[in-house]
Amino acid sequence: MGLRFDPLKPENKWLGDYMRIRAKIFALIGAISLVVVVISAVGINSLQVYNAALNDVKAASTRALYSERLNRLVTAVVMDARGVYAAADTKDAKTYADSLIASLKKIDELLKQWAPLVPEADKAVFERVVKDAEAFKMFRTETARLGTEVSVEAAAKQGFNEANRANRKAFQESIDALTKRGSEAADAIEAATQAMQNERMTLLICLALGGTLAALLIGGFVGHRQIARPLQLVTISIRKLAAGDYDLPQVKKTRDEIGEIWGAMSTFAAAMAEAEELRASQSDNERQQVLRRREEMQALAERFEGSVGHLVHQLSSSASELEGTARLMTGVADRARQQSVGVASAAEQTS
Repeated sequence: MGLRFDPLKPENKWLGDYMRIRAKIFALIGAISLVVVVISAVGINSLQVYNAALNDVKAASTRALYSERLNRLVTAVVMDARGVYAAADTKDAKTYADSLIASLKKIDELLKQWAPLVPEADKAVFERVVKDAEAFKMFRTETARLGTEVSVEAAAKQGFNEANRANRKAFQESIDALTKRGSEAADAIEAATQAMQNERMTLLICLALGGTLAALLIGGFVGHRQIARPLQLVTISIRKLAAGDYDLPQVKKTRDEIGEIWGAMSTFAAAMAEAEELRASQSDNERQQVLRRREEMQALAERFEGSVGHLVHQLSSSASELEGTARLMTGVADRARQQSVGVASAAEQTS
């Protein structure tokens, strides 16, 4: 059987025993607030991480968009170069050449906008794209110059060769490599974002459930064990005092208002118990005095009875003696009377 901690036992002490009820309530509110703050902090951090992930996704999407725009610009340059090749003369080729130069400038601007968004792991691939773009730009700029300043035939001769195809192929391969890295990065960011979302959702649910359980446990411990249950014992003890039972349960001393009530009741119970003992002692003394008085009265009665009995005996003896004397005197009187009668008779006879 496991040990169970009972905060009401005198030997069990904890920090709450030295706190007022107001402080206990504030501590309970503080604990619940701490749980709320932790959950809020995790939620805010999750939002920050999620926003960072969204920024990464946005950057990856922007890089993918730039890759698509770069491919379109490269295609536009190639199409304008073919327009230069197919032009009737240099004047006709100028329209295509101007469009070609404009597309090349847009490629430069696009790469400048793209550079800050390139991750550290993709910088080598991006630098290759920039290098191939510079070679592509130089080659196509020369095509436009030849088509507008020399002849369409010179431009076509410069464009339709293996070097042109190699330049175009190398540039496209570097673009495709960068696009692939961007796509892989976007997929990785999406997977990481989803994993982070699941992880943070699980964490928030656990914190919410754990915080609620902790709040219930703390609230039950402080509210029930430290306030409600001691007050219930106070109520029971007051009823016992009102019924004349001064044997209060032993509880640990606390420094809160309930502890003060217990102290006052203990003092009152001790005083009342002492008064009861004194009253009981006085009752015993009174009973002993009554018994002693009764014994004394009985002894006095016995002594009185003895004295009176002796007097009665003496009086009875004296009465008997007086009766005997009276009888004797009566006999003497009778004899004297008889003698007197005899004397009278004799005198009468003599006369």
